[in-house]
Amino acid sequence: MKLYTSQKSRVLKFSLIIILILIADYYTFEYGVYGLFTIFIFFVFKNQLRNLFLFQILNTIIGIFIYSFHSIQIISLTAILIIIILRKMDFKVNRFVNYLFYPLHLSAMYLISVF
Repeated sequence: MKLYTSQKSRVLKFSLIIILILIADYYTFEYGVYGLFTIFIFFVFKNQLRNLFLFQILNTIIGIFIYSFHSIQIISLTAILIIIILRKMDFKVNRFVNYLFYPLHLSAMYLISVF
């Protein structure tokens, strides 16, 4: 029996997820449980695009009410539609560009906020 398919492994994974959720909530990480559920939804439904979209809609609506996110957060769902369209087109991004995009766009937003 392989460890990663065992019942103990499932309990361990579930326990780890619960611990991460509690830590994110206790220390008020940015986006908190909403962010963790977004990662979880993308992981679980990576090949079920319809479910990915539906669960992320639900996650976003709950996030708006629980975390008092501005309702503009709904617009973030358009990113999922773009991801779905690009996946169907078998769109690939250079790995270097992929890893640099997030820190560069955060830097650009910071510079915009300063000026």
